[in-house]
Amino acid sequence: MWYSIIVNDTRQGFFSSSRELKQGDPLSPSLFIIVVEVLSRSPNCLYRNPNFIPFSNHANVPKINHLVYAYDIIIFCSGDSISVKLVMNTISKYERSSAQLVNRDKIYFLTAPNTVVIRINMIRNCLGFMDKTFTFTYLGCPLYVRRKKIDYFDSTLSNIVKRLNGWQGVFRLIEKHFANFFWGNSVDHKKYHWSSWKNLALSTEEEGVGVRRMEDISDMLT
Repeated sequence: MWYSIIVNDTRQGFFSSSRELKQGDPLSPSLFIIVVEVLSRSPNCLYRNPNFIPFSNHANVPKINHLVYAYDIIIFCSGDSISVKLVMNTISKYERSSAQLVNRDKIYFLTAPNTVVIRINMIRNCLGFMDKTFTFTYLGCPLYVRRKKIDYFDSTLSNIVKRLNGWQGVFRLIEKHFANFFWGNSVDHKKYHWSSWKNLALSTEEEGVGVRRMEDISDMLT
């Protein structure tokens, strides 16, 4: 890979990368999508195996055996030993081919609330990691069994409140800098003082409001 830095709208030479792809490289997301697509399609191939028993759900509901988002994956299957071992074999093949390893400290399995202890111990021995109980959070939303309870959503509400409290400081900062541009100094007679978009797109240290222009973002990524 070769890189060039743009200084004052002018490219300043080229230099090469010596250690694989750097973070933020435009090619990196494409390669990641290709690799994750392999991981996503591998569990689907389990349906072709006659020994695999899929996750039991309603007859009118589409068969879902996994959910993937970025680095997180949830795999659904029955609790018999053969199906569990087939899932682990699929994951092991992906680890060997991609050199990406499952984080054993964060991985766990969940069973129905009334699952017998003997079956839970059997799944522990097949998978090699421990189990947890419902509820758990996925993509910021609680996943639960049976009827929903208010306390399931306490963490979600807390995160929303924290995010809103952080935005208030940003809004105050933007309001302060916008006031310098658009409002007069007189308290009784306020009037507009228009400024160009070029001036508004400057950083706050340069008396701007910190709005980033799409042209600058595009030039940075090319």
